[in-house]
Amino acid sequence: MNSAKFPWVEPLLGKYQEMLRLRRGDLDGSIPDPRPSMAALARSFPGALREIDRCPMEELERRVAHLQSLLEQPDPPAPEPWAPLVLRYHQLLRGALVAKRWLAGRRQLEGSIKTLASEEFPGLPHGGDALAWIEELAELASPPRGRIAGLVVARLAREQGCSEAEVRRWLFEFEG
Repeated sequence: MNSAKFPWVEPLLGKYQEMLRLRRGDLDGSIPDPRPSMAALARSFPGALREIDRCPMEELERRVAHLQSLLEQPDPPAPEPWAPLVLRYHQLLRGALVAKRWLAGRRQLEGSIKTLASEEFPGLPHGGDALAWIEELAELASPPRGRIAGLVVARLAREQGCSEAEVRRWLFEFEG
């Protein structure tokens, strides 16, 4: 297994395998109530429910096969560009949601808010992901159009050195 070479693959593979299980269960009726599984998927991978609704079954299967090949082949191919980007998107969105909830109880962002957040985030579920947003708490408190997903896409574009449109294509546009 190449989990040492690509440590991010296993969680992403698990996500896509669960998405396939849920889609297949929806089609054949083998999952009577998918809501608990869908809620768990959304907690671990915010944005995955949008993806499961939009991604064709064939693309889900292809993604599972690609991720498995990264783990199983002795000399795996290079990861497709979407793969690490999708996991980073989930990490950033999860962290932004944690930070946003934390900010909800605070009326104003005083000067010590970063220090307080730095002290409190590690004790929160997924607080490590929230730490990535320490420098952008003001933007999270009042995101453009009230949606933090745009902040996440902009952050990914900066991290990847590409346009927001390119990030959106990798994340939200599927062939098929």
